[in-house]
Formats: sequence, C-alpha cells, structure tokens
Amino acid sequence: MTENMDREDTMFEVEDTIDKIKFLVDDFMEQYGFNSTEEMDKEKSLFFAHNKQFMTMKLLILSDYANKARQKFKALESMEQKA
Repeated sequence: MTENMDREDTMFEVEDTIDKIKFLVDDFMEQYGFNSTEEMDKEKSLFFAHNKQFMTMKLLILSDYANKARQKFKALESMEQKA
C-alpha cells in the first residue's frame, strides 16, 4: 500500500516538475524573443545583452528542475524493479 502511494507521489512530483519546466521554457522563449524571426535592432540587442544574467539564472533553474525530474524517474525505475 505505501509503495503504491510512494509511486503515486513520485509520479505527481515528476508531472509537476515537467509542468514547471514547460512553463519556464515558454516564458523564457516569449520574454527574450526566441520565438521571433525578426532581426533585432541595436536597442533590442542591447536589451538582450543586458539581460544575460537573468537568462543565465533562469537556465540554471531549468537545469535544476530537469535534474530533479531525472532523479524522480530513477526513483520510479528503482520502485518498478523492486515490485
């Protein structure tokens, strides 16, 4: 019974983490214009360069979420092997 609950909790955590990753990627793409095909003018280029630290911070957060999801997938695999 508790193994089933642990598995369900872990699956929920994986789904939640993936949702967070998707949200952050979509926000990142929109906020910094990665979806745009138009060429940047000088002002937009300077704005983009100025925000490099914020972009790096967001990418590090995304990396943390991806690592968390990977760890949870490994935990699920371990649970499946024990079952």
